[in-house]
Amino acid sequence: MSISISKSEAFAIADAIGGIQATEKELANAYHQSIGRAVNYTNKRVTHEIASRLDIPLKLLRKRLFVFKQADQNRTYKVWAGLNDLPLDALGKPRKSGADVIVKGITASNAYITKAGRVRLRGTSELAVLPIDEAAEDLLQKLLPYYFYYYFEKEFTRLVKFKFGGN
Repeated sequence: MSISISKSEAFAIADAIGGIQATEKELANAYHQSIGRAVNYTNKRVTHEIASRLDIPLKLLRKRLFVFKQADQNRTYKVWAGLNDLPLDALGKPRKSGADVIVKGITASNAYITKAGRVRLRGTSELAVLPIDEAAEDLLQKLLPYYFYYYFEKEFTRLVKFKFGGN
């Protein structure tokens, strides 16, 4: 998924503010600064939203959503999402209930707890997992553009008004 805001769109926002005393280079710097801040804000906000909506510990998702600059001249950013299924034992301490194992209210049928505390399915050596990939991916696709555009406009407007005056 690609999200972008062109400089011309940002300069249109600056024109709408009115009363600005800035060169094109100064506005371009404010544009790049706003994009960086919007990307970081978006990453934090989306991580919190996915964690709360799917009832997953935040620390597990922080390890799976990264934002980093790409090494090119356009100062672009990339959001990497490793939203695969989570091992069930990562959610909390597992406890045995007959032939099942329960972790944070989620039941893994026909499973057992290893000596290392991992939850495995009987008959196979597979870990019991919590499927989140589709739900998390849907949330990511919906929330990422929303928060990015919202915060970019807010931050760019704030920066332009603070640095260069305006109405």
